[in-house]
Amino acid sequence: MKKLNVAYVILIMLGALLTLAEFILSLLNSSLCNSAGCRIVEGYLRFDERYMYVLGFVFFCTLFVAERKEALRKYSSLLLICALTAEGYLVGFQFFVAHTFCPFCIAVASIIAGIALLKIINGVREPMLVGFCLFILTGSLVGSINAASTPIPSGKYVLIYSRECPHCEEVIRFAKERSIPLTLIEASEVKGALGWMGIDAVPVLVCNDDDGKKIYSGAKTIKAVLTAKNEPSTKEIPAKSRRAGKTPRPAQKEITQKSRPMEIFHQSDEAVTYSGMSGYTAASKEEVCSIGKNSTVCE
Repeated sequence: MKKLNVAYVILIMLGALLTLAEFILSLLNSSLCNSAGCRIVEGYLRFDERYMYVLGFVFFCTLFVAERKEALRKYSSLLLICALTAEGYLVGFQFFVAHTFCPFCIAVASIIAGIALLKIINGVREPMLVGFCLFILTGSLVGSINAASTPIPSGKYVLIYSRECPHCEEVIRFAKERSIPLTLIEASEVKGALGWMGIDAVPVLVCNDDDGKKIYSGAKTIKAVLTAKNEPSTKEIPAKSRRAGKTPRPAQKEITQKSRPMEIFHQSDEAVTYSGMSGYTAASKEEVCSIGKNSTVCE
């Protein structure tokens, strides 16, 4: 029994350290999880992932305090039931919607499941069995709701477009003229994935290259990215321009990012800026077509 209690405390501390480390690294624009799965799952979030790390750290600390205090011990089971239910949703989301797995998320889910199993061994069976049932039920519900969802293909350059979008046709024509291969998929086929990411306009370019998985929106931004990625010579400001003290004109389109520094590429005399991070890059409302339920509106 004493060994079980030690293992229980070790798992709680491991979970707390893991979430705290990921939070600190995220502030430094780094991560414990460098796999494509982590980046893809983060891309679906509509809020800063740091909130999840803080919530996880608070959960493990609260669970530790609840176990140490006799008067609060009865609440530890409730905390674990809530955590298992939440993890059921997250794991189900990754399996049925994102169609990929985040090793960091799975590690945290495994720690929580391990803690719950130790509670069962210690005799707290009914509450933990309820927690595992809710885990399965929640994951199944996510799967049933998104049963028809189609994953975004994994080509090097995947363009999500609409037949009614002239800006999409412009990007397709641009890529053909420069012999840049695009994998095309209609927005209607991946509406579920776009909805989860909060994307409601096309064209959208999904890049799967050596820089990881990144998503860009807007015809002008996409053309600039394709040009920069396929013309290495445009990635540096000519030395002559630097010596002359010339600075490129600011980008006409401002692009926001969540965390990592921005990369700047230069084409002709104009600077084209795009996010160097993984996940969705929010472009301005220029050269996009919003995809509504019954119509497509272009700007």
